[in-house]
Amino acid sequence: MLDDDENMIKQRSTSKQELDEVIEYWISLPRGSRYHVEDSLIQFLHIFTPGQIKGAMYIAQSKGRQNYFRYLCAILHNWRKELEEGKTPRYFDVEE
Repeated sequence: MLDDDENMIKQRSTSKQELDEVIEYWISLPRGSRYHVEDSLIQFLHIFTPGQIKGAMYIAQSKGRQNYFRYLCAILHNWRKELEEGKTPRYFDVEE
């Protein structure tokens, strides 16, 4: 449980355009899967930029796991946990 405001994860605004952008990227990746859960992506977009999410998508796809979307969510959950602990995740931002 987070008590201190300084440990709270700052929420960012997001949009349908950002959601469409990350879904389009997800589908376009090699060995791509069309499977995704929009609600999960929306929640992650409130924390991470589209570039950061696309970086996590790239990592998930490159690992060759069978359930890419589940692996993607695990990466993003780990990054969120690091933020909650006051650490800076080692993002892989495809847009930088």
